[in-house]
Amino acid sequence: MTTSEEEIIKYRLQVIDGEGGSDDKRINSFIRLFTKWCKEPSDKSEETFEKLISGVHQVEIAFKKCSALHRMNMLEQTNYEDLRKEIELQIQDAERKIELAKGELEKAKVVRQHRQQYDQLAKIITEHPERKVTLEKLGQLSSELNELKRMKKALDDKFELRKKQFHVLLKSIYDLQSILEKEDEDAAVEEEEKMETN
Repeated sequence: MTTSEEEIIKYRLQVIDGEGGSDDKRINSFIRLFTKWCKEPSDKSEETFEKLISGVHQVEIAFKKCSALHRMNMLEQTNYEDLRKEIELQIQDAERKIELAKGELEKAKVVRQHRQQYDQLAKIITEHPERKVTLEKLGQLSSELNELKRMKKALDDKFELRKKQFHVLLKSIYDLQSILEKEDEDAAVEEEEKMETN
């Protein structure tokens, strides 16, 4: 464990435990003061009683502080759970959009192919040019076909890139989810340890 992690844990323990364990000292001090008050003569008991009341208030404040911290942790856990659900919905939505985009891409490829075939057949039917013009058009169509192949390869490369980016996004989301679950487990363990020490 690195120094920064140790400092963070110490700070969290101080925040959770009141000012670094002083709550236990307050309770022990309160018990000693109560015992002293029970054994004191009545002329000093009023002053000790005031200190007891002050001690009770300090213990109540520490309890309220711990209760507020517990409620805050529960709210935070709920917020993280809502965030996780929202991210899952976004992932599902992104997957649906990708599937739709794949379908649209396939349809566009088929439509493009049909249009090209139609254009080629229409030219052949409407025109019967001489051999030289036909060869020129054939060369032009060949270069267009090469351009379309290049465009198809570019689209395929772009699709693969998007696929990889989506995979990285999913991994990041699952890593974030694992971190959040680990933090929740750590918080629960710390709460159990605190309760065991009290």
